[in-house]
Amino acid sequence: MITVSNLSIHFTGTNLFDGVSFVVGDKERVGLVGKNGAGKTTLLNILSGQLQAQTGSIVITSGHRIGYLPQEMSLRTDKTVWDETMTAFVEVRQLEQRIEELTLQIAERTDYESAGYEQLLNRLSDLNHQYSYLNVNNIDGEAEQVLLGLGFRKSDFLRSLSEFSSGWQMRVELAKILLRKTEILLLDEPTNHLDIESIQWLEAFLQSYSGCIVMVSHDRLFLDTICKRTIEITLGKIVDYSCNYSLYVERRLERIEHQKQVYENQQKEIDEIEKFIERFRYKATKAKQVQSRIKLIEKMDLVEVDDLDTSQIHFLFAPAPQSDRVVFEAENLCKSYATLDKGACPLVKNHPNASAPLSDQRSEHSLPCVEGWGGAEKLVLKNLNFVIQRKEKIAFVGRNGEGKTTLIRLLHQELPLTSGRLSVGSMVKIGYYAQNQNTLLDPKKTVFETIDDVAVGDMRTKVRGILGSFLFGNDDIEKKVSVLSGGEKARLALAMLLLNPYNVLILDEPTNHLDMRSKDVLKNALLRYDGTLILVSHDRDFLQGLTDKVFEFKDGNIKEYLGDIQYYIDKRKLDSLQSLETKSQKTEQSYKDSKTENKHSWEEQKQYDSLLRKLTKQLEKEEDTITNLEKELADLTRKLSDTENHQAEISSGELYKQYQAKQSALEQVMERWEKVSGEVEEMKDSNCT
Repeated sequence: MITVSNLSIHFTGTNLFDGVSFVVGDKERVGLVGKNGAGKTTLLNILSGQLQAQTGSIVITSGHRIGYLPQEMSLRTDKTVWDETMTAFVEVRQLEQRIEELTLQIAERTDYESAGYEQLLNRLSDLNHQYSYLNVNNIDGEAEQVLLGLGFRKSDFLRSLSEFSSGWQMRVELAKILLRKTEILLLDEPTNHLDIESIQWLEAFLQSYSGCIVMVSHDRLFLDTICKRTIEITLGKIVDYSCNYSLYVERRLERIEHQKQVYENQQKEIDEIEKFIERFRYKATKAKQVQSRIKLIEKMDLVEVDDLDTSQIHFLFAPAPQSDRVVFEAENLCKSYATLDKGACPLVKNHPNASAPLSDQRSEHSLPCVEGWGGAEKLVLKNLNFVIQRKEKIAFVGRNGEGKTTLIRLLHQELPLTSGRLSVGSMVKIGYYAQNQNTLLDPKKTVFETIDDVAVGDMRTKVRGILGSFLFGNDDIEKKVSVLSGGEKARLALAMLLLNPYNVLILDEPTNHLDMRSKDVLKNALLRYDGTLILVSHDRDFLQGLTDKVFEFKDGNIKEYLGDIQYYIDKRKLDSLQSLETKSQKTEQSYKDSKTENKHSWEEQKQYDSLLRKLTKQLEKEEDTITNLEKELADLTRKLSDTENHQAEISSGELYKQYQAKQSALEQVMERWEKVSGEVEEMKDSNCT
């Protein structure tokens, strides 16, 4: 369990957290939400021990190990994908070695009645129990399963990790963390570098994970699937909700609205009391009543309305200039890359691009393929034929590594074709957001310099206004790019797209690192954009309704689907990220069909009404229970955080036991509520069919 008490931290005089307290149980799944810069990553860094808070304390149950996946990291290793992944089992190997050593010691001893012999037996028993918990009977099989689930092919296992992009290296790091089976998982944007299929696999894996999970994600569907509790970080405080993200959004607004009503009623009451006091303050006959009302005001618990952080980016893309009817046209387009032994080939050893990973060798200076030196051509795109016309909105989808980014860079004319033809309209002006746009910014420049250096003409006078639209205030614009968060860098890169009017926007994973509200603003701006849009994203919620055509990349080819992302998923018969299992869907449909056939039966309708009333009452009962349990949990959380007045109960573990019992009860009630709620909605739907 994690207990956070009165945690405070500040940067440059501003409180990021101020007296934050909360408790996370052993098997809870918690989603941390809040705008970019609210402190989500900072909190994970503190929980993982990589950063120290100025005040407060964090207590983690003894023996609980932490697995932490940061948003970004740099892996420097010459190991293969497989060998690097297997480093996750270093602890297992050490355990095995220690167990073997103890077993040999015990076998050599003959003092069976001695205290030393008994200590060895107890120690061996503890190690065997720990080894059993790790469940490592099939290490190779587990490692293979996780790597395949995260999108690697078996042919990738023996490739050097240095050949892969940073996104794929992060997948290996995620694989290692999952395989360690730590009691606590801290995940910072785990889906940033995953495609839709890998996200679905990760969802299934985390749903069956036995430990505690605390994660930051800006993927609504992913949060809803995994987390049943949401902690909002806003304006230096936290607000705790025992529900998934979608319900949190509703409850948050309801809570604020309720607070406002209670506040207004209390202010009216106070106003009336103050009027009475002012009116009769100097009348001796009313002295007692006046003093009574003064004391009444003093004893009142004044209601406060939580401040809503309404700051968000706001912008629209400039109107698109006129462009050709045909924007891009490809005939038998092919693109391949050279893969070769860098050390063996004399043309490569001193090549200026030789030190880069093969995945980053994506320019006209790509390493040459020389026959006889281990050279080979990897065909990424083969014989593509397509036409992209003016004002079309197209989504590029498919597993990572299938060539989406390669085609985008061909369209942007960063790369040469291997063969075939690609024509670009003569009036085309492209605005381009690269997948690694954050890393392309100069870390030594300030925010203002980054924009000002590329702005021309009249746009130079609008730089501060543009930066303000992306939440960069007067103090922020003098910050170095190197100190910006991932979300702030993403906002800065998006701001650069407003410096010129474009009739074609090509965006490769633009939502990575953006918070929920920023993604919504970007989506609304793109919906209003009147030019041609080409978009790569794994965020299905973001893509929904944004495009009218889908290019699916698979095995070097593309297949076109005329419709949005949901049409594509339905057509491909892919499970949506929130769909039920096939068996459950069949059961549901069977139930609906049965109800439809009998809806005109009076007897059936009578039974239906009776059952609906019964379920509705049960639903109300469960909701009351949930409310009471949440209040009790909040009270226990306060006590756990108050070490001064409840030290004895905390030390004895009594409060923790109570907390776990209440948390377990709440989870059970929530499950019953979800089940009954689903049955009620199902019955209502079937009766209307």
